[in-house]
Amino acid sequence: MAGSIFSSTLDLFGKTQKRKPVRISDRKFLLEHQKGKCWKCKKSFKRMGVRPIVHHKNLNPKDNRISNLVLICPNCHDKYTKERRRFVKKLPDRLDFQNIVSLK
Repeated sequence: MAGSIFSSTLDLFGKTQKRKPVRISDRKFLLEHQKGKCWKCKKSFKRMGVRPIVHHKNLNPKDNRISNLVLICPNCHDKYTKERRRFVKKLPDRLDFQNIVSLK
């Protein structure tokens, strides 16, 4: 989709999802609400010299409700992404009753 306002992202199971960009006014609100600090490590974005990344708490990139959004620094985002990928790799290719029982 050339010229689309949607960008692609991978969900928890590696499937592509389309996301609508978070409004600038919501980003500004989050920055004020979090006092310019990363939600995870509490370090100042300004002092670190980094641009905050919008993170969806429920991992659904389509859910742009302000209650679902936080700003995190690139370092925390990278750590989170690596942990998430490691978790996804541990999931079986196909979830069926046998696989669910064996996960316990």
